[in-house]
Amino acid sequence: MTQPNANKWLHLLLLVLHQTLRELGDAPARHLLALRERLAQLQAEEQEQDAAAPLFITMAPSDRSPARTTMLSRRRTIAVRKSVTT
Repeated sequence: MTQPNANKWLHLLLLVLHQTLRELGDAPARHLLALRERLAQLQAEEQEQDAAAPLFITMAPSDRSPARTTMLSRRRTIAVRKSVTT
């Protein structure tokens, strides 16, 4: 891609990105006060979601499986696998 062509695409996609962010309400803040308000709003929404229901249910860690693991780096293991599949 040539420099002028890349520059054209960069500016076009930047405009699309800004328009999409404005429509979603996630446009970057130009002022510190607007940024503070947006962060406070996001934190309040996050606290409401946390209070409503947990996203993940945690369980106690389980013990290791008693099944033997296959060592794939040994020659005999590879030979056994080849002889079983043929």
